[in-house]
Amino acid sequence: MIASILDSTKKILGIAADYTEFDTDIIIHINSVFGTLNDLGIGPIDGFMIEDSEAIWEDFLAGDNRFNPVKTYMYLRVRLLFDPPTNSFLVSSLQEQIKELEWRLNVKREERDYPYIPELEDVDAGDLGSDSARFGEVLTADGFGNSGWDPLTRVEVLDPDEEPDPNTIPGTVILKRLS
Repeated sequence: MIASILDSTKKILGIAADYTEFDTDIIIHINSVFGTLNDLGIGPIDGFMIEDSEAIWEDFLAGDNRFNPVKTYMYLRVRLLFDPPTNSFLVSSLQEQIKELEWRLNVKREERDYPYIPELEDVDAGDLGSDSARFGEVLTADGFGNSGWDPLTRVEVLDPDEEPDPNTIPGTVILKRLS
């Protein structure tokens, strides 16, 4: 796989890495797309730009593979700026792909910046449908005997003074028993 941002973008555009006639144009478009990505909250906080083929994707992605679709996004945006298709249907198709990738990248950014942290609820032991739930026990919806709960819901019962594990499975409802 080509690590260079410029060379990989040129390759997918159908331009050989050693053909440098359009490098300045492509670099300008790549940097413009990096500006858009920065507006979306993706990449380094202070922004990112390239000047030649030395900059690599790792410099931008910093090892976060969740954002690998940025490479496809870069190609689609540069393609529309550098060499737009003459067929309006193809232009519309590329624009739709760009919108979808922007949405997906935004979702990934939100997951990164605002991870799901379950809320703690104080409950009485009687609310669990059984007095037999022990501290630290993980229950499924069947443990409630209540069909109103999603069968995939997990509930962890904590001691009133205990803090939840930050690595708790997302979607787990954490209940703290009242003392």
